[in-house]
Amino acid sequence: MHVSTKELKTLSKRVKLFTNPKSQLPILSYGVFRADGNMLSVRTCDLDGGSDVTFHVNGEGSGDFSTVVKLDDFHKLISKLKTDKVSLEALESHSIRIKSGTMEFTLNGKAQEDFPVAATFDPDTIKGISFCNYQDFVGEAKYAACATNPDKLKSFMSAVAFIYGIDSVNIAGTDGFRLHYSTFPGLHEGTFKAEDKDYTGLISALSIDKLTRLGITDNPDMTLTFNENLAKWEIMGIGYGTFYLVESGYPNFDGIIPDTGHIFKIPSRPVLDVLGPLGIIAKGYGGRDTIIVKANGSLNLNAYSEAIGNADAQLPCQHLAVWTPPIVFNPDPEVAADRSGVIESISKGLITAFNISY
Repeated sequence: MHVSTKELKTLSKRVKLFTNPKSQLPILSYGVFRADGNMLSVRTCDLDGGSDVTFHVNGEGSGDFSTVVKLDDFHKLISKLKTDKVSLEALESHSIRIKSGTMEFTLNGKAQEDFPVAATFDPDTIKGISFCNYQDFVGEAKYAACATNPDKLKSFMSAVAFIYGIDSVNIAGTDGFRLHYSTFPGLHEGTFKAEDKDYTGLISALSIDKLTRLGITDNPDMTLTFNENLAKWEIMGIGYGTFYLVESGYPNFDGIIPDTGHIFKIPSRPVLDVLGPLGIIAKGYGGRDTIIVKANGSLNLNAYSEAIGNADAQLPCQHLAVWTPPIVFNPDPEVAADRSGVIESISKGLITAFNISY
């Protein structure tokens, strides 16, 4: 089969995001290469990170093979190719022959039976399912992940929470000092136990970060499904995979979100751009952050830590009114790149809460 070199390099970069080169199991430095008709897929598994993902590309011609090849060798080779198309062919020794122009390479492989079996996602145990666009997922997930602390392994503070209610899904992230919280866009369904009011699934912020860095420029449909132990995702035309959930309870943060207060309109994209850098400062030793809304129409964000230093950001905002719920600001859908939202902010002790509604 023949595959575009450009698409093969993109496939290689996506697979590399989820490969753990420091794994104690040598077999996990390999990936499963499968050709089925005109589709080539590569599966990688990281038991330490709790991920099992598969990415695929469409080619020309037809292939029919499944073998296990060392990923580092594949990444290095593909990154050096200069021709427009690459030919892939499986050999009887589980190896793959790659042809690029006048060059020909053979990557040694193993039998697929040597690779770990994929985690089984039982559809009868689904607790919640969401249908959305990928770019909507990226915006909300990155916003929530900005407030987490990935170093707090196996704690709710290292995870992004997807909170399924009766008719909506909220997404949240916190490191114990700040909370980022918003309504997750899309269509949602939940199946809950009779005694449950809602269901919360926690995905590692590190896994979320990788899933938002796939280099996807268009906006494909995406499905996100949860059961008790796993989150399963699929991005149409790109790939699919599972993440083991972080096994931790999640705090009830309703008490820090204001019922009344002042409401300000502010472009949400600039806020997302500055929260990450400010968070780095605030998470240092002796760190803290503050938010001050001035009457002159500016939102001032400040972060300080004894170990690192300080940082400031000033964003223009518009004071709308004194707020009593519910209120939602609906921006012009034609201006998606510069959409605005409503931010409610309040500081209580060490906790600062943001809530953006689109």
